[in-house]
Amino acid sequence: MTLTLTISPEILERLTQAANDRGISIEDYTLQMIDRSVPQPSTFPAAPPLDRQTLLQQMQTFRGSIEVQWESLSQTVIEARAGERY
Repeated sequence: MTLTLTISPEILERLTQAANDRGISIEDYTLQMIDRSVPQPSTFPAAPPLDRQTLLQQMQTFRGSIEVQWESLSQTVIEARAGERY
């Protein structure tokens, strides 16, 4: 595919300089810049859209999980402090 771009002289100068610094053509350099800028397609299947109720349920489950982990961490700290000798 051929893509025609109209760019300012300032950008052309910067592209030319960057390509020259790397020892490659301006076309190759520009293509590399575009390739790096465009996200790669995901290898994961798209998640189905969530309705409001399902999303709220998942948020509650996550919140509950965090609370359990926090309680466990708090208990571990309390036990560790109880075992410290001053």
